Amino acid sequence: MPFSGSVTVAGTVDPAAGVEMTVFTVPAGQVWELQTLRFALVTSATAATRRVHLVFDDGTNILARFAVLSTQIASLTYNYTFARDVDNATETGLEVVTRLPRLLLPTGFRVRTITENLQVGDNFSAGVYGYTG
Repeated sequence: MPFSGSVTVAGTVDPAAGVEMTVFTVPAGQVWELQTLRFALVTSATAATRRVHLVFDDGTNILARFAVLSTQIASLTYNYTFARDVDNATETGLEVVTRLPRLLLPTGFRVRTITENLQVGDNFSAGVYGYTG
């Protein structure tokens, strides 16, 4: 598929509490490179330390899995930003920024989360993402 430029999408899938987030699945006949991704995680009052992982897979095979360096405790809202153009992972207050690797994702591949110690009351927002394809 020829290069179609850069696209930004405000995700419409807001997962239910206690459910991991699938950000998107690459549509048929396309190849995407994720440039940016932003979402929030609101943690419940249940005492546990969570760590978000970003996973790139095709539903069966994991291409890559990256853990955020910081952890999130109960009763907080963290905003997570993943971007290709950042040099280092940082955490400032409730903002976590992590560098994205360069991965070309073919048809059927998806980007999703796996969260260590995800609790029933924890809630992801819908993701906002940008890609080239």
